[in-house]
Amino acid sequence: MRWPFLVLVGVARACLDDYFLCANGLGVARDPARNCSWPPCPNTTTVPPQGSPCAEAPFELHCPSGDVVIRDPRANCSFPQCPEGCAVDTKRCPSGAVVRRCPARRCAFEPCPPLVRSPSNAPPTWCQVCADDSAPCPGAGRVRRNAARHCAFDPCPGDRRCGSAVKRCVSTAGDVTWLRQQPALNCSFLSCP
Repeated sequence: MRWPFLVLVGVARACLDDYFLCANGLGVARDPARNCSWPPCPNTTTVPPQGSPCAEAPFELHCPSGDVVIRDPRANCSFPQCPEGCAVDTKRCPSGAVVRRCPARRCAFEPCPPLVRSPSNAPPTWCQVCADDSAPCPGAGRVRRNAARHCAFDPCPGDRRCGSAVKRCVSTAGDVTWLRQQPALNCSFLSCP
């Protein structure tokens, strides 16, 4: 096969990027294979992960991205934030090709291939697609590969480096204290004392 060539992709259905909260606390995303209806709610584990001091059910949270996060004992047994990802919708191009959103492009759609391509045109630059796997973090949680980081894994929450922003707290006595962002709390601030 010689360049240029056009590959037509079958019709892709895009669903809303929302999720249904099941009675067990887990969420399920709409399924294009089910005509964008909700799949059945998943069963959850009935016991906390071995060695975890967190005993409140549910013990795991299924994120809209498909990732599963577990309660973090270092953050008062709360769930870490679900990994940020792009909406899973697609766009049909004039050529009939279907493109998806690209994390490296700040979740903008990938460029549509041109309708007609001359042999002198170079192939398009497509969004880098990373393997859809995750790596465990010490303590709790998992991290995914990030296209914006050349498919390296995102840092674990404990390894996260926060910005230099500070929060000013003034006590009722007028004392001023400054709080730094907390890596264990996804770079959010503690409450003022």
